Amino acid sequence: MLRKLRKATIEKCKDLEDFLNAKSQPYYIEKNYKNIKLFKYLLFLRKNGANLNKFFDEEIKNSKK
Repeated sequence: MLRKLRKATIEKCKDLEDFLNAKSQPYYIEKNYKNIKLFKYLLFLRKNGANLNKFFDEEIKNSKK
């Protein structure tokens, strides 16, 4: 699922590798995201009604400052 999303969104994987500061990290995340605690935490919040889009939009806006 994440791999398809990445391929549809990002043309160059190098950009993602640069953003994460790691070469093999994107592939590990795509393969094992269901076992990563942060994913489980975000999924739990979303299932309980949290607006994750608002959270990420605010973080993106703050990172541009």
